[in-house]
Amino acid sequence: MVSTLEDKASRRRVLVVDNETAICEFVASVLGDVGVEVVCALTAAEARKLIGGGKPFGLAFIAVLLPDESGGTLAADIAASGIAVVLMSGHSEGIARGMASGYAFLRKPFTVKDLLRLTLDIVGAGDAGP
Repeated sequence: MVSTLEDKASRRRVLVVDNETAICEFVASVLGDVGVEVVCALTAAEARKLIGGGKPFGLAFIAVLLPDESGGTLAADIAASGIAVVLMSGHSEGIARGMASGYAFLRKPFTVKDLLRLTLDIVGAGDAGP
């Protein structure tokens, strides 16, 4: 059984899957300031490798439109493994698909406030330290 400290740590570890490096860097910068570890993947294949090995994640931000796979397909697989999912997009097609997906959705460009609110609602604002 996972200890409480390990469980808190995994919830505060976030995966960002987006081929736009600026999005990954922005999310990592903002969430890092509140004690959330962020790991970035530029493709679905890279994300699958990260999910399959190493430390667990509590949340995944996934672009709806990815270069190698549908973000919706990746989201379904990741959610099935018990990781909370937020889809994100700024393209009209991606926005429509993301909003219809049933997952939490973050429209690009998003604000620091929107990112923090959604993330802390999911990972737990009160779990900042061990």
